[in-house]
Amino acid sequence: MNKRRRQHPITILIELISLIKAFFFPIIIFVILRHSLSVGEKVLIMIGFIVLSTLFNLIKWFYFTYEFNESEITIYHGIVNKQQIHIPFERIQTLTREQPIYLQPFELVNLQIDTSGQGKPDAVLKAITVKQVTKIEQQRRLMQTKATDLTQSRNAEASEPSTTKKAQQHSARYQIKFRDLFIYSLTSLSGFGIAGAMFAAWTQFDDLLPNRFKTIVNQFLLQSSFVLLGVLGLFALIIATMIVMFKIINRYYQFVLVRDGHQLTIARGLLSKHTMQLRTSRIQAICVAQTLLRRLFRLQTVTANLAANKKEDSEDESQTVIVPVIKTNRSQKMLQQLLPNFKFDIPVQTDSRIKAALWLRLRFIYGILLAIVLSVVVVLAVLSHQWQWHILQQTEVLSFIVVMIMGLCILILSQTLLWSHDQSIAIKDDMLMLQTNRLFTKRTYYIKRDRIQGMQTRAWYGLLKRRQGAHMTIVIRDSDAFQLIKVYYIQTAIVEDIKTWLLTDK
Repeated sequence: MNKRRRQHPITILIELISLIKAFFFPIIIFVILRHSLSVGEKVLIMIGFIVLSTLFNLIKWFYFTYEFNESEITIYHGIVNKQQIHIPFERIQTLTREQPIYLQPFELVNLQIDTSGQGKPDAVLKAITVKQVTKIEQQRRLMQTKATDLTQSRNAEASEPSTTKKAQQHSARYQIKFRDLFIYSLTSLSGFGIAGAMFAAWTQFDDLLPNRFKTIVNQFLLQSSFVLLGVLGLFALIIATMIVMFKIINRYYQFVLVRDGHQLTIARGLLSKHTMQLRTSRIQAICVAQTLLRRLFRLQTVTANLAANKKEDSEDESQTVIVPVIKTNRSQKMLQQLLPNFKFDIPVQTDSRIKAALWLRLRFIYGILLAIVLSVVVVLAVLSHQWQWHILQQTEVLSFIVVMIMGLCILILSQTLLWSHDQSIAIKDDMLMLQTNRLFTKRTYYIKRDRIQGMQTRAWYGLLKRRQGAHMTIVIRDSDAFQLIKVYYIQTAIVEDIKTWLLTDK
């Protein structure tokens, strides 16, 4: 088991392609701008770059070796400055197995090892066999099980309820339904962002297009009716939505979550298969989220804040998705089976707000909006008088401005009403439930008392003091940073109860 091994030779080709992708555009621009070079010289430059890159990756592959025994993984790398990385199995927090489509025919995978949570894995083993990864996973689980049994009194597992032993003996499994995944992808609003990016890309590359082509396109747009332009915009939106649907389905296809004792195993992916193993003791909080559109279909997404986590793939998500999509009527029971050390049957209580919360929030928001609108009107009036901007005196322009302001007011009113309806705070034993609504997305947080890092309160003198209320912020750990969960206009008595609850012996 302690024999030194190298990564599969296909790693040389993969690294070469990555290097070419990174330097492709700079090399192309350099070759194009160097008019003094002949075609043959430009070709030789390209070939020389590929040859040197191949030699570099070959030497790098040769000097990168790894081995593992019963207690740790050791990685050796470096040509001049040789380094050794020792990773004890007991310290490994997350093992992520990634199998892109080009590695699947060879039965090879990339293994990412995370022990801390500094935003990137501590080590990456590329293109190693599935058999080797399985042995590493089994040895890691064996060593962590032994460590838990020997040091349970001072381990993180010791802080969990007495159901720990039962959790170790039972397992739970969740598998996504394709129908729910399809609706989940269809209700994603990311298509609007992609459509906007497509329009922005067109405006950026407009100068690079041939003049003849630009003339044809401009004439077509000028001669087209608003109906035709609307159809074209709708077609672009449909294409963007299909792209988003494919990305989501490709990401969460055949999503399976299995709990075996204190170990969670997440498998997903269509073209690129991913498998992640993590310990439940790392979970700091559970968040159940619903966008406004998905509330109509009664769908929820469950994510977890982890004590040490890397961003998934290339997305800006620091949270780990526990359940991508599940029906509302099934989520509580399923989550209780998957995470028995949490309590999800906490009733929603909306009587913690002060009575004037809705009025105070609307007055604050519309006060700011009114100040902004008055400032803009004054500036436009002054500019119109000095520079003779007669366009501001046209009825169509004024009507457009009025409609935009009314639409913004209605949007703010709708969001505030949803916030007032959804915001809730409740305590049950050692669990805190916070429910908020921000940007038309309802989020329900379930946090254990010993996972709360801190609590902040603030009150505006003269606005909340007289009504015996305050704003409250709960601080929890999120990866290697912190997340702030804010609730507003809460009764002072409720805030004091939560303070007392936090100070109770854990």
